[in-house]
Amino acid sequence: MTTTGTIISLYITVKDVGYPVMSVSCPFYSANFHVYTHDVYYGDGAIMKAKAVADSVISLEKGDLKNIFFQNETPGNTAYVAIVATVDKQWVKENP
Repeated sequence: MTTTGTIISLYITVKDVGYPVMSVSCPFYSANFHVYTHDVYYGDGAIMKAKAVADSVISLEKGDLKNIFFQNETPGNTAYVAIVATVDKQWVKENP
């Protein structure tokens, strides 16, 4: 069975405390997280031990953007993350 989806893109400013990419559920088939400016920690909010360095790309399959959190590695340094994700077409219709 082939899965078709719609591509969405987001741009977030990373904070000094763990914060989710989205506040509402947004299941994705695949997502690329492009980290800019400074290093960040990422995880599920409870565990923030994975590190991504500036100018790197994190690729994940089958998850929910509500459950992906980012946090600046160094407080006071503001990192930015651009996200490109493939989501279900129905989600896009229901969340314009």
